[in-house]
Amino acid sequence: MLAKPDHPVSEHVIESPDEAPIFIIGTGRSGTTLLRQMLNAHPRIHITHEACFYSAARHTPPGTPVREFLTRYFETSSFAWLRLDPAAVLSDLPADLSNVPLPQVFRAIMRQKARQRGKVRYGEKNPLDTHNLAQIFADFRDPRVVFIMRDPRPTTQSFNRMPFGTQSALINALICKVQHQHIQPYRDRILEVRLEDLATDGRAVMGNILRFVGEPWDDAVLDPVGKAPVDDVPPLPWFVGATKELPSTAQSTQGWQERMDPAWIRWIERLNREAMDYY
Repeated sequence: MLAKPDHPVSEHVIESPDEAPIFIIGTGRSGTTLLRQMLNAHPRIHITHEACFYSAARHTPPGTPVREFLTRYFETSSFAWLRLDPAAVLSDLPADLSNVPLPQVFRAIMRQKARQRGKVRYGEKNPLDTHNLAQIFADFRDPRVVFIMRDPRPTTQSFNRMPFGTQSALINALICKVQHQHIQPYRDRILEVRLEDLATDGRAVMGNILRFVGEPWDDAVLDPVGKAPVDDVPPLPWFVGATKELPSTAQSTQGWQERMDPAWIRWIERLNREAMDYY
């Protein structure tokens, strides 16, 4: 079973939630929504669904005033699905936003959502945050980043069927490759888990994840269908499905061979050889 990093960071005691927000990242269709739901079943943790805060910040022109950034961010669909009152967020920030750093803004948003759920720990699930790791690690002293990996062959096959993916197996396979490349500089600070392991032995994998994020074990994480709220998940079938099912070995490892041309399978394996060898 894969579980990185190998150094004692997984035994670190989190002194304050503000120093260690939790980020769930990974290639789309790899189990990020499922892992979010399992962590949200924990009585102390709430991870938002793709708030896209750091993606929005990355695409904002340098020098944009914080108030202007927030005004635009509050109008996004990503913020709308958080079901937060912008005034409540602003109440957690100084009246003069001119010198407020973006990490403080992120904390204010995530704290508000966690409080709404009666939780202490907070964070975000966003597969695209693989692009934003440099900024995340620069902004926080000790962020807890969990990268979930799935075999790129069924991942690509699943991408092919999604409206947010492309109809090109080649491009979808390249997405898997690129997101794996993005984590390389940070491997010693990221916990890497496999969806296949989560499906096979959820108790062991979730135990390792909770140790890494510095939270005690709770059996609720093995019952996300019954214990995790779903009202902040967009009502799209690929998200809704992940909130209604427990991890399944069959779902994560079987069936894709019959639905893919053998020639494309070989191309996916060739493009993702490094990740497949490692995992």
